[in-house]
Parts: sequence; C-alpha cells; structure tokens
Amino acid sequence: MPLLEELSSFAQTRGMQAKLQTLRDGLATGRSEADLVDSIEDGLIGLDGVTGIEAVACALCCLAFHAHEPAEGIITAVGYGGDCDTIAGMAGALLGALHGEPDAWMPPAWIADLEPAGHGGYSARELARVASALVGVLCLRAT
Repeated sequence: MPLLEELSSFAQTRGMQAKLQTLRDGLATGRSEADLVDSIEDGLIGLDGVTGIEAVACALCCLAFHAHEPAEGIITAVGYGGDCDTIAGMAGALLGALHGEPDAWMPPAWIADLEPAGHGGYSARELARVASALVGVLCLRAT
C-alpha cells in the first residue's frame, strides 16, 4: 500500500514506525484483518487501553480492508475493540475522504440520524460544507 510507505516516511517515533511496519508486513503476507488488528493492538483486541499509535494503525488497517465498502468498514472498526469510537471515527474520516460526500456512500439512516442544526448538533449539509472547506485547505497546502 503506497500510502503506508509515504506515511512511514513522516512517522516521528519508532513506535509509530513499528506499527506502520506491522501493518505493511501483515498486508503483504495476507494476514486476516482480525489477526492484523490483534497484532497492532498487542493482543488487546476487545479491551480498553489502546494507544494513539495503535488507534491510527487500526484505522489505516480498516481503510486497507474496507476501501470499497466504507459503511461496512466503519461498523467493523467499532468491533475492533479498544478505543473503538476513536478508531471508528478515524476510519470513517479516512473512508469519507476517499469516497466524498456522505450521501454518496453512507446509509441514508445514518445521515437522517444526525441532529438538526439548532439542537446542539450539525446538519449533514453543514458537515459536508466544513469537510469540503477542509479539503480545499489541504489542496492549497499540497501545492
């Protein structure tokens, strides 16, 4: 996965480099998703106590296994255990960046369940506007 190679070049710590290497090696050798997540989480699958570097590597693992099925990927990431809301949130962000507008890939029930604006939440349209603005900023920084 070329993305993992590029991310590895930016990793600042040996711990993050090691987690990315574990992920790269596991993908290259055809390990199962559950086995790979278990290795990344150092045997903590299903338990609390996952570190930030483990959560990042797990989210990237979800992206690798579910790039073509983003909604299923988010559901699967919740099942990874550990800090599952963080892992699923990061995986959802990665999958969403890959697939674009939420209504292009997200089940309609998920979008309908977002709180309406004015009740302390954001509407799907507002979230899409913010996401588009962030993509625009990132594109400007990349040039």
